[in-house]
Amino acid sequence: MLIFGNRHLRLAMAEYARHYNGRRPHRSRELRPPARLTPSPTSPRSGSDAGPSSVASSTNTNAPHRSPDQDRWPSSGTPHGDGAAWIWNIASSKFPEAIQIVDPFHAREHLHDLARLLEFMLLDHKDGWLAARLEDLDHGDIDGICKAARACHLTGVKKDELDTALGYFENNAPRMRYHWFRQCGLFAGSGVVEAGCKAIIAQRLKLSGMRWTVAGADAIIALRCREASSRWEQIWQRPHNQTAHRLTQP
Repeated sequence: MLIFGNRHLRLAMAEYARHYNGRRPHRSRELRPPARLTPSPTSPRSGSDAGPSSVASSTNTNAPHRSPDQDRWPSSGTPHGDGAAWIWNIASSKFPEAIQIVDPFHAREHLHDLARLLEFMLLDHKDGWLAARLEDLDHGDIDGICKAARACHLTGVKKDELDTALGYFENNAPRMRYHWFRQCGLFAGSGVVEAGCKAIIAQRLKLSGMRWTVAGADAIIALRCREASSRWEQIWQRPHNQTAHRLTQP
């Protein structure tokens, strides 16, 4: 996706967040629009990682029901990132009420790196250890991951490398409550948004021989986002559209 400035970034992120987190289910996974539940810090694996008891009672194994307090759900969606601090800084400044989620693919990559770091101690138990830690990650049990890794007592440079590797998980622990996210109906993964960028924007702007100005690309992207979000009827009858406004400029 090609972003033209801060304004374009905000518009694109807002449209995709509303479209994929609020407008329709993700068809391939049969997800429902997210239940509007207020998250709370919880400890995984204890039965409380699904949030308050009201959350557990309002969900089932297939899909969550809508919560009575659905209007309290942040309208800015769920920003996803790879765990880098600068991404969360932007997300917090633009969408302060949004629930931030680390893309599980990147989290698993870091977990595989952690297993390679400890391979010289785990030896033949590496595969089993990694499988158990991946299960911990799926449940959002970051404490379990850190405890299992620090059971390998390292010193010197290796200890520093371990602390750095575990810092990624410790700093992003609230953003890795995947089991609870799923129970709340939140989609944990950036693949849907990336595919949306390709289908809505890239396929239109990157056709053979096309050349775009910033204003022209911005206009067509806005229209395609509206159409994909089933909001075309809200804009096409408006007399003061973007083109008409530009033509009236001195």
